[in-house]
Amino acid sequence: MKWIGMLLILFTCTWVGLDKSNRYKGRTNQLREFIQALQLMEAEMTFGKLPIQSLFQLLSEQLSQPVSNFFDDINKRLLNVDGSLQDVWQETIHIHSHRLALTKKDLHVLKQFGNTLGLHDLVQQKKQIELASIHLHKQLNESVEEEKRFANMSRTLGLLTGVLIVLVLI
Repeated sequence: MKWIGMLLILFTCTWVGLDKSNRYKGRTNQLREFIQALQLMEAEMTFGKLPIQSLFQLLSEQLSQPVSNFFDDINKRLLNVDGSLQDVWQETIHIHSHRLALTKKDLHVLKQFGNTLGLHDLVQQKKQIELASIHLHKQLNESVEEEKRFANMSRTLGLLTGVLIVLVLI
């Protein structure tokens, strides 16, 4: 029975380390997805002339989860809620913030971008998209550096913490 408990402790600590490592990787992947979403938005606004709701539907189909869920939720909320696009954007970010691996800085960039969505003409909107993209690229570079430094360390630290606890219990 004691050995089973030790194996569970070792497994749990290793799992926590792997989870933390996956959050670093998830943040990098999700930032890339949001940057891709901004590029798609700009291209569709310029060439496709899609309405914003159709654009969110397209983004939800082309991106991977959980970012696609974010845009799908915005699309559904726009159909069912009478609020402004900015309010729907802010609410959706708030709801999805715990599902995304993004930091407060990342979410702040997205919130600022959402405050400008649909308020400007095409030229100004493209500038807002470029500005948000620049900020997200900066966050992406930071995320890549953090992933390089901390992802492997988190996995190793989780395993070693489990081994330490098991050794203390022996």
